[in-house]
Amino acid sequence: MRVVRVLFGALLGFLLLGILWFGAMLQPPEDLSRRAAIWAAGAAGDGGPAAAERIPCPVLTKLRFFVVCTDDCETIWRIVGVWGLQPQVLADLGRIPPEQPGVARRRINTAVAREGLNLKDAGAREMIGCYMRLDGLDPSLILPTGGRAGVASARGSDRAMLDLENRLKHPAALSRLEVNESEGEFETRFEYWDTSSPGWPVVGITVRVAGDGRLLAAERRVLDPADQ
Repeated sequence: MRVVRVLFGALLGFLLLGILWFGAMLQPPEDLSRRAAIWAAGAAGDGGPAAAERIPCPVLTKLRFFVVCTDDCETIWRIVGVWGLQPQVLADLGRIPPEQPGVARRRINTAVAREGLNLKDAGAREMIGCYMRLDGLDPSLILPTGGRAGVASARGSDRAMLDLENRLKHPAALSRLEVNESEGEFETRFEYWDTSSPGWPVVGITVRVAGDGRLLAAERRVLDPADQ
């Protein structure tokens, strides 16, 4: 009987832990969240190895983002949000035809709003960095004041361009953002060195987020090459 009671107690403990994990009252191990993301993306039975890379977003404590791919993102390429152990496909980046503009943003905003954030300056910067990563941008390539001149002077030399790229990489790169708050919303305008695009252009980016973390607006424009 004692063994039965011990096993029953252990079963109840695992059941309670599972409930806490499922409802995000307690964060599950990241590997379980990753498995849930792979399953939701339809990659578990795709036939090829699935990769699920977490997209860092430290300001979120219950929601985890993963980009899930198979065949080097040729077959499946999706962003999945996992709340506790509840996964949801938020963006299908490989869909043909592509999703309508704004559809993925609405899904992501709904997921983020569930956190009930009340952002301050530092949190707003982190949330902006999160949206950059979701969009495939590297926050370390945010240019500091006068950074465009440095890019212009490095052009024409592959070595100088790579050296500059390495110098820009810094864990605190988001501190380069000047964030302005107005009526509970946060806005920033900055220049970004898009090394993933042909010609490595400098682009001007404007981002506006709500106090609860939702993305309200994001605009990007390539700056005049003559000014670079």
